[in-house]
Amino acid sequence: MQFSIVTGVLAGTNRGELEERAVRTARFFGDDASDPTSCLEGLPKPWLVGTPAEIVERLRTLESLGVDRIMLWAPLHDDLEMIALIGSEILPSVRAG
Repeated sequence: MQFSIVTGVLAGTNRGELEERAVRTARFFGDDASDPTSCLEGLPKPWLVGTPAEIVERLRTLESLGVDRIMLWAPLHDDLEMIALIGSEILPSVRAG
C-alpha cells in the first residue's frame, strides 16, 4: 500500500517572492490582508512553503517518514513563474528514478 498526501505549495526564489505570493494567496481565499509577513505566517502549517531548497528538504523529510507520493496543490494556478520554478528547481531534485 502506498501512502500519499495532498498539500498546498508556495514557492519563491527569495523571501520577497514568497511574501508577494502569500498576499495573493490570502486574497484568493477571500482575505483582504495586505501585510506580507502575516500572510506568509498565516498559511496552513502542513503546506510546503519556501525556497526550492527548503521545499526539497521538507519533501525528503516526508519521504523519510514513509510518504510515497505527494501531490502539490498550487492555489495560484495562474502563477506560471511559480509553476516553472517547481518544475525546474524542485521536481528534478526529488523525482524518483
